[in-house]
Amino acid sequence: MKEAIQYSLKNGLKGAFSHSNPVEAIASLDVSISRKRLAVDSHSIWEILFHIVFWQDIFIENIKGNDPEWDDKGSWPTEEHMEKKENFEQLKVRFKEGIEEIEKLTETVDLEERLIFGDNRPPRLQFVIVAITHNSYHTGQLLILRNILKTPKKLDE
Repeated sequence: MKEAIQYSLKNGLKGAFSHSNPVEAIASLDVSISRKRLAVDSHSIWEILFHIVFWQDIFIENIKGNDPEWDDKGSWPTEEHMEKKENFEQLKVRFKEGIEEIEKLTETVDLEERLIFGDNRPPRLQFVIVAITHNSYHTGQLLILRNILKTPKKLDE
């Protein structure tokens, strides 16, 4: 059963059987349109990617058995952060590294171990699943935004 769970989690992290590979999808994003918004009150590609990475880092800490504060403060980038192109490229790298780290953790930690999380005691597995679903949801948003904003595709999606 453990092998089946690890296989399923790794495939979930890579978007297998559901959509495109999120690492490849994020890599295909172009900084030239990353700051554009469809409406004043909507988020840009850059902002959503920052949000994904912010929470992915928290989920990784949970999977490791740590109890980081789940606070939405800081989960969206500042205008100053979005002024430097290299920050966007670093986000793309951090996203990929985070996926790889979660994948390695699924092989090295006890996914059934119950962790302290507020008043609850969820298994580590729950945080891996939350990371997969959170990344999947927001990756879909990014691909839709990319397509609406007419960024050339770099994948056969």
